[in-house]
Amino acid sequence: MPIVTVGKTLQSKLGQEATEEFIDLLNRLLNEQKQEILEFVAERFERRLSEELGKLREEIAASTAALRSEIRESNAALRAEMQEWVGSLREEMRESNASLRTEMQESVASLGAEMRESNATLRTEMQEWVGSLREEMRESDTALRVETEEWVNSLREEMREGDAALRAEMREANASLRAEMRESNAALRAEMQEANAALRAEMQEANA
Repeated sequence: MPIVTVGKTLQSKLGQEATEEFIDLLNRLLNEQKQEILEFVAERFERRLSEELGKLREEIAASTAALRSEIRESNAALRAEMQEWVGSLREEMRESNASLRTEMQESVASLGAEMRESNATLRTEMQEWVGSLREEMRESDTALRVETEEWVNSLREEMREGDAALRAEMREANASLRAEMRESNAALRAEMQEANAALRAEMQEANA
């Protein structure tokens, strides 16, 4: 605030013109002092601001490096888990296929043994009754063959249905696995995009 007047005693001693010059001198001194103070404060403020911005940039750089490191570690861990899980799934599928083949081989072998035993029994009975029951044995043999063919066909149909059901379950499991992998990758990409956007926003605010 500029000085516009002085005391009456001083004004009466200096006179009107000298008083005005004295007031003008005081105002100039005050303005110069004010300007020096403002320059000093501005210089200190700029220096302080530069230091704080430097620290902020260092913190942002450190946070960015840590975030990138965490993202890389998370991606590596996720890939390792997915590889382990896929490997485990493949091993289970191989074991299941091997077990299925073994069961099928055992069933076929058992069926062959039963058929051989049945044929042997049938031959023995035919030999014992061949004299008097030849016609009946032919009819019985024909019926037995029909029943045997129907039973074998039924067994084959059941085996085909079981194989088809197993393939359907494997396809469903594979589709579910692929869907989960897509969802996980999408979620990971979304998180990375959000983190990148937030990081850019912070950097823009800091630069502004």
